[in-house]
Amino acid sequence: MLLLREHIMQPCKSPFCILYYAALLLVLSSVQFTCATVKPPSPFSRLCPRKITSESKWQTCAEQTLKTWNDGTAKVRSSNLAAMMETYAGIVDPNIVVRLEPVGTFVGLDMVAEYETIFASPTGPAMIIRPISYVLRRYVAHRPIAVATVDFLFSNMLNGNAANLTIEQWFRFNEYNRIASADFVLPRYTEFLQALQLDSMLSQDPSIPQSIVASVCNASAAFCSSPGLEHYADFASCAGFLSSIPFMNPLRTQANSVLCRLVHASLVAYAPQIHCSHIGPTGGGVCIDEPYSAYYTSSPFPPATFIS
Repeated sequence: MLLLREHIMQPCKSPFCILYYAALLLVLSSVQFTCATVKPPSPFSRLCPRKITSESKWQTCAEQTLKTWNDGTAKVRSSNLAAMMETYAGIVDPNIVVRLEPVGTFVGLDMVAEYETIFASPTGPAMIIRPISYVLRRYVAHRPIAVATVDFLFSNMLNGNAANLTIEQWFRFNEYNRIASADFVLPRYTEFLQALQLDSMLSQDPSIPQSIVASVCNASAAFCSSPGLEHYADFASCAGFLSSIPFMNPLRTQANSVLCRLVHASLVAYAPQIHCSHIGPTGGGVCIDEPYSAYYTSSPFPPATFIS
């Protein structure tokens, strides 16, 4: 730097000097130009061509996208959130809205990826159930909508029982062929819980709900004690509160229940500023009992009209 400054301070008169600084300016300008033209991440789906000229090509794009989505759910075996983020980052809109009835509504890429990891985290619902595989039963697509019926096989990690869970999936794609919103319905959710014998296990073995309560309270103590984060005064107050609310709501996962807080207890390590209130006493607007009408005022799809 000192040598360069000395050169600059001296007058430049010789042809060699003039050529030297002309070359230096050219290099510097090229570096500046290169930095200025770095392109942001592409908004287009990584699975599809940017310009889709036919309905058949778009349908192929939609099929590959739905397969990637469901493979991600069925094959999740690691609590590595970064890996899940990478899987979904190339196929969904960053502001995606997913409603999974009767589980809940998730907004944004971060939330969608986080909720996929709950089936791998040893401190979350993976303590109880975990997806094993899936079978595609029905599929139809017409731009920008794709619809599928998928039967997932889940295993009860406590007793080894297995049961199928049907998911009716509706996807809406944006202009970049990414998933902009999704609306899922679990038509046999209550029967699914019964087939896994969760109710009988929880009633017959009190150590299971006790261990789940402890998992929630330990997560709150470990990740939610910083100022500004909702938390319990101590383990006893946490356990006391959780014993005063229902353990689970067979009609909804997002409810004022212990099971809802277990879901979010597996996520506080990733985003305590978001999930600490969810496992706290207030439920953070998520682990609460919503009115019946809420379903009809929170659709992830815009109103549709008949063609004729």
